Amino acid sequence: MYIKDGAIVIPSKSFIVGEYLVLRGGGALVWLHEPSFTLAPVNEFLKIHKDSPAGKLFSLFHRSAEVSDQKLKTSLEATTVATMEGDQICIKLSDPHKGAGGYGRSTAEFLAVLYVCGLNFRCFPVELTWLTEITKIFNMSKGEKAKVAQKMWTLYKEITRSKNEYNPSGIDLAAQLFAEEEGIVVVSQDPFYVNTYKWPFEEEAELKTIATKNKLDTHTHLENLDKFSCAGFTESFNKTLRGLTTESLELFSEGINEYQRALVIEGLQDEKSKILVDKALSSGAIAAKGCGAMGADTYLTVSKV
Repeated sequence: MYIKDGAIVIPSKSFIVGEYLVLRGGGALVWLHEPSFTLAPVNEFLKIHKDSPAGKLFSLFHRSAEVSDQKLKTSLEATTVATMEGDQICIKLSDPHKGAGGYGRSTAEFLAVLYVCGLNFRCFPVELTWLTEITKIFNMSKGEKAKVAQKMWTLYKEITRSKNEYNPSGIDLAAQLFAEEEGIVVVSQDPFYVNTYKWPFEEEAELKTIATKNKLDTHTHLENLDKFSCAGFTESFNKTLRGLTTESLELFSEGINEYQRALVIEGLQDEKSKILVDKALSSGAIAAKGCGAMGADTYLTVSKV
């Protein structure tokens, strides 16, 4: 999340590897890329659903604010990027993907609501007083920003926690918060850390994501997700990370392909998306995999230039 031309910019995200590994406490490589979500006065209002992570976040502020709804609405409207309808917040957040899943819209909504509320609320719940730090996020050192990212990541997990075996990891939220430009973000959960990398294969290969036009709700998927093995995911994650850090395109591509094979073995790859991945590989891509829940929404390719 960063400022550009007066707008708050939140890049789209795509999991290179790790979307299931993070559900078991592992790490992930997340590609942050254009087109980005933007919070700006020129955009149309987007109504935030009360049961979404962003909606639940706003309800924390709404309940804690010692002001009337009308005063609260007036305060939000003064930002020029937010208002209220009933007890729901509306924000001027653009969605360049027009509702297509897989690119991080729900976490972009969460960050946008966090930014708006962090700037304007002064009646925080006691456990959320640290949120005043959001106003300084753009001027923090990398170390300071990582500490705030960890707190927001923890808050997101608390808000989205359910009685299910698996809950949203919040890793994509941490990655989008930390972003200052397009690049690859490596997020570890235990211990928590965030590292950013520029695409090291600029003259060798290009990274792309393609929407499948299918859509699978992540929360619904997690409600019905059975236990799965981490072995194949851990090994392929480590290989992909080694390829990135040593700037070995061969290792990087092998890791992605091995992660894709692990998805198929574990029954975590949508069949329609698998067909598209196989087609991409047969058409010359050196690596390809489905991204996100069941790889249903989008898939990723690495192709030599």
